[in-house]
Parts: sequence; structure tokens; C-alpha cells
Amino acid sequence: MRGFNAGAGQYVLQVTFDPAALPVRCDRFTRRTPSQSPLETEELTLDGHHCAHLGAEGLPPCLLGLRWDWE
Repeated sequence: MRGFNAGAGQYVLQVTFDPAALPVRCDRFTRRTPSQSPLETEELTLDGHHCAHLGAEGLPPCLLGLRWDWE
């Protein structure tokens, strides 16, 4: 997760998982504060290298990140 106090022009995040410990679900999310429920979520699919990516531009002040589950 990354916070943007004044917004941001562009942001890219990549997470690479060990092939022996792949998550069953991976989501991108946006929040206004750490304690708030996500404003929006999007389920992501891992690529052939076991990576999840998100890219965003023109961000308002927010928290943006990836979350995943193994169960």
C-alpha cells in the first residue's frame, strides 16, 4: 500500500510471488484513510511470472495498493 497526500501523476506497483506460495486471490484497492473500507477494488490475475501489477495516473489524495489471500 502507498499513500499519496497530494495525489500523484503516475504510480506503478508490482508484487512477485514465489511459485510455491501463490495466492488464491489478489485485488487492487483504493482507500481515503487506512481505517476506511476500500472505495473501489478490482480483482487481478497473476501473469506468467507470478506477478501482480497495478498502474495508475492522475491520482487524488488516497491510499492505493494490492492485497491478497492464500485461503
